[in-house]
Amino acid sequence: MTMNRTMQISLLKILGYYLGGIWTAWGGRKRIEKKQLKNLRKLVAKARQDSPYFRRLYGSLPDTDEITLKDLPVTCKPQLMSEFDNWVTDRTLKLADLRKFMGDLSNIGSPFGHVAAYRTSGTSGEPAVIILTAADIEYIFGITLSRLNRAQLRLMPELNKFGANVTKRGRASKSRR
Repeated sequence: MTMNRTMQISLLKILGYYLGGIWTAWGGRKRIEKKQLKNLRKLVAKARQDSPYFRRLYGSLPDTDEITLKDLPVTCKPQLMSEFDNWVTDRTLKLADLRKFMGDLSNIGSPFGHVAAYRTSGTSGEPAVIILTAADIEYIFGITLSRLNRAQLRLMPELNKFGANVTKRGRASKSRR
């Protein structure tokens, strides 16, 4: 399977998530909880629409606009990994293809078509396969940046002096400073 190995990440979208994260935090606990509930309901709607597994699992739950976190049944990694092809909302992705791709460790975190593919170490006996779209990565970067405070930002140059730089091959190398 030949894959296009590019993902388009938008700095403008990252900035939007960054500003949204700051705006939500400025609103205090009430605004944060409202945003969390909105995001949860959006995820449940997507899962119900595009995942046969979650459509069945969530079938007896309240309407999506009434769902709260405590309404959702607990799932576990071995259960989800055994049902991967049925729960993943992108119906073009198959677990066997992703595992084959990540069999070469240098591919982990690299684009696999329109997603980046990752896996956990599998310390519980079952490595989880994690896929992120460009939108997921933009959201993660933007929200993470919005949570950093000035003291943490001031530490970045110091950490870089003593830390490791990651090369394109995925191996760490000592900082050259």
